[in-house]
Amino acid sequence: MKENPKYRFRISEFEESKGEEQQPIKKPERQEYYVTGASKSLDLHMLDGNRHLVSYSYLIYGRLIYGDDMQKLSLFFTTHHVIIEGYRLEKLYEYVLGHSLRMVKALGERYLAIADEKEPFVMDITIKWHGKDRGDEMVGE
Repeated sequence: MKENPKYRFRISEFEESKGEEQQPIKKPERQEYYVTGASKSLDLHMLDGNRHLVSYSYLIYGRLIYGDDMQKLSLFFTTHHVIIEGYRLEKLYEYVLGHSLRMVKALGERYLAIADEKEPFVMDITIKWHGKDRGDEMVGE
């Protein structure tokens, strides 16, 4: 049987680390969950990995809705309705107001426990088409 050096390295690495103390789990380095700056469009990163682009020039109306716990940032464009759900979304609302939110990423519930309690946290993004010919279907289905 031929030895695989890739696996031998991993085993030896494991053997070396047996005597070391366990290190505490570190939070992952801050990733960019939203990006700001002058922009003509908003890049939406969905939970499933898909990305959608909406133009600020077609933004008609927006509102921040406060729920019992979560908030909804509801943005109405001429052909689409974007709903951003999460926590502490006031800052994102202010960026949208100034057309300076360039990108926002939905993270889902699993990262909520390690989220920065001072920063916006986006649980989910929903995009609905409200054209006459397609009804109110979800985009991407």
